Amino acid sequence: MGWYVPFEKLGQQQSAIIQEITRGIDARNHFINGFAGSGKSVLLTHVLERVAADRIGSRIVFLSYTHALVGMTKTALMGSGLDEATMKRIEFSTVHSFMYGDREADYVFVDEVQDLQADWLDKIKRKSRHVVLAGDFVQSIYDETASYNDILQVFDPMVHELREVFRLTPSLKRVAVSIYPAADNIVEADPVKVGDADIRDVEFDTLEEEVEWVLSEAWTVRAGAGSPSALLFHHHHDLRLFYEAVFRVRSINLPIEHPRDLTERYINMNDAMQAAGIPLSYYGNKVGTLIHGEKGPHVYLMTIHSAKGLDFKNVFLPGLNRGPNSTLSPSEHFKRPVSFVGVTRSFENLFLSHSQGAMETPFDNLPEDVVKRWKPRRPTNVDDELFF
Repeated sequence: MGWYVPFEKLGQQQSAIIQEITRGIDARNHFINGFAGSGKSVLLTHVLERVAADRIGSRIVFLSYTHALVGMTKTALMGSGLDEATMKRIEFSTVHSFMYGDREADYVFVDEVQDLQADWLDKIKRKSRHVVLAGDFVQSIYDETASYNDILQVFDPMVHELREVFRLTPSLKRVAVSIYPAADNIVEADPVKVGDADIRDVEFDTLEEEVEWVLSEAWTVRAGAGSPSALLFHHHHDLRLFYEAVFRVRSINLPIEHPRDLTERYINMNDAMQAAGIPLSYYGNKVGTLIHGEKGPHVYLMTIHSAKGLDFKNVFLPGLNRGPNSTLSPSEHFKRPVSFVGVTRSFENLFLSHSQGAMETPFDNLPEDVVKRWKPRRPTNVDDELFF
C-alpha cells in the first residue's frame, strides 16, 4: 500500500518532530496533532520504531481504537526492514484490550486519540510511564469522545503541530470541506503533493449496474500489486447490500450459513470470494489481511470507521443514496464527519457512485468545477468502452 515512508523521504518538519520526540520521550508525554493527510501515523510509527530499537527490556505497546489500524501499522513495520527481534518487542493492541489487561507498559503509542472516550484517558495514563499520542479532533466520528482539552489536561503533553498535508490535493480539500464545513481549517494547511486528484460522480440506473461497474473498475482497472482499491461504506448494512449484489451479478451462491455475527459473516464472505476467484475481501474487526493487497490487484471492503488512519490511491464510496431497502429513516442523513473521513482516505482517485436517484446530503453540494459527473452507458458492441 506504500503507507510506510522511509525516514530519508520525510519532510524537514516531520523529521525534526521525530527527533525531538525521540530525544525527549523520557522527560514528558507528547501529542502529534495535524490535519488529515499530514502524516501523523507515519511519524508515530517512526518514533515507535526508534524507541523499540533503543529501549531493550522495556514494554512497548501500540494502541488504536480499531483492529484495522492496528493491523496496518504492524504490516507497515514488518515491511519497513525492522529486524525481527525489535518487532517482537512491540505489542500491538486495541485500546480496549490494553485498558482491561493486567500489565502496565513503559512506552505507549496511541493513534487516532480523538476516538477515545474521556474516562479511557485516565486508564491509559495509569498503566503507562510514557505516552505518545497522535490524532486530529476534526476527524472525531464517535459520540461522547474526549476533547482536545481533555488530552492536554490528562497527559500534559508537548504538542507538535503538523502544518503540511501530503495526501490531500486542492480538489480533495474542497470536496472534503463542502461535505463537512466544520473542517474548513484544512484549507490553511500547506500543500506538498504535486498534481491534483481525479474525482468522479458516477450515476447508474440500477444497483446491479453500479455494483458491476464499481467491482470491475476497482479490480481490473485501478488495483495493482501494492496499490489495492478500497470500497468504503457508512454502515455495515450498506456493505452487506453491496457484497450480496456482487454475489448476484457474478452468479455466485451466498454462503449457506449466513450468521448474524458480523465476524463470522465476513469470514464466510471472504472465503466464498476467494473460492470464486474474485480478489475482494472485507478488512476490519480482526477479519482479513492487508497482505493480499501487497501481492497483487485486490479490492478491500471496509466501513469508513475501520478505514480511519489508512489511505489508498483509489477510493470508492458506493451507494451514496438510500434505496427502498435501507435501514436508515428518510430523515436521517449520512453523518458529515464520517463522510469527511471517507473522502479523505484517497490520495489520488476518488469515485462517488449512486443509483436510483441523486446523491444525498452531504454529497449534494459538491464543487462542480472539480467533480466530473459521468453516467456509463451500456456497450452496444465489443468496441464500446465500459470504463473511462
